[in-house]
Amino acid sequence: CISLASKLYAASPQFRDEVLQCMIFVTTYSADGKPLGNGSGFVVDDGETQWIYTNAHVIAGASKIEFTDLKGARLTSFGRFQCYSIETGAVQLGDKKYGGDGVRIELKERRSMALEISTDPKHCEPKAKVITFGDNDGDKNFEVMDGVVVDSRPSVILTTCKTRAGCSGGALIDPELFQVIGLHTYGVSVKVKLSDVIWQNGVDVQVAGASILSQSKWLDYKVSDFLKGSEEAEKFKHTVRMMSFIYRLIPQEDGFKLNPTLKIAHNVTVKQAFEKFAQDPILKPIIEMNRDLGGKSGKIGINKMDMVRRYSNALSSIRDSYTLQRNETTKCLAPYYQIKFQLFGFYELGDSCHKNLEDAQKWFQKKSEVGGAMPVGKWFNLTPIDQIGK
Repeated sequence: CISLASKLYAASPQFRDEVLQCMIFVTTYSADGKPLGNGSGFVVDDGETQWIYTNAHVIAGASKIEFTDLKGARLTSFGRFQCYSIETGAVQLGDKKYGGDGVRIELKERRSMALEISTDPKHCEPKAKVITFGDNDGDKNFEVMDGVVVDSRPSVILTTCKTRAGCSGGALIDPELFQVIGLHTYGVSVKVKLSDVIWQNGVDVQVAGASILSQSKWLDYKVSDFLKGSEEAEKFKHTVRMMSFIYRLIPQEDGFKLNPTLKIAHNVTVKQAFEKFAQDPILKPIIEMNRDLGGKSGKIGINKMDMVRRYSNALSSIRDSYTLQRNETTKCLAPYYQIKFQLFGFYELGDSCHKNLEDAQKWFQKKSEVGGAMPVGKWFNLTPIDQIGK
């Protein structure tokens, strides 16, 4: 007879070829059905539930997600959706923070073979042998990459497995018991010791990062809310860009002198930013005025009430919008998006601009209410935006 306990568990792989049977191809599509990208995933059985594990960044921004196994069969019956908590998979590498980049989807139709999660800490020790399985290059062909552990943190492990784009969401495997140690997330270059440099051509080594699954904590989410988070994240980033741009457009004592060819980012000039925001209802009045007055020298501070009102309205709208969206990101968006805002400096730049523009907003509001002369240079003392953040 077969016990109830034995029915709960799928068979665990005993060989590399059997691990491949637990791997899943992940393909994402836009709202109009166009392919967005390919990634990896894998099936885990925890005794009560089977889950597909993959990266948050693999599915973020998608309207449709398709899961297929090694034989090309589509998986179609799903239940709960969960994502990493904000501390799961979090690690500080240099001045950058990674983490939150994991999701899992419950499988309603159980599969006959699935991975178990390793809880043995020796698999995370330096020099321990490991294997990464993933769809390198996203060509629907799983590769098996051997490597060793070079470092580990409480929730992250770094290895020398040669992963590439498409391997995101792959499985980091113990080569002895064929249990899954971690969820592959990213590749990163790290400095190596001087004693190692003489034995290689470069001073950097490319390592693969994975979050340790035995340390994972999960939050229940609606998959629709998670995917919608990409849209909300773009709105927030757009507001930060708007606020940082109007920061540059605050008039100084000697007039409007922003050169259209001035670069405000690596590949973005003032002219291009004008074009980007030309139809934005908040920035449009400011941009039109800057185009009209740009390059004019001399004092600009005598009874220019139209300018005062435009800046007063724009600063108030942008700062209010930022405050609302900033609060919403921490309340509603999955940790994956919040960590990306930290990593790429949107929080740091947004918070600094918001705070520094408060005095400018008050000044313009006061002038718009009382009228009179407008000695712009008397209050202008903003920290140059290039000196904000890293």
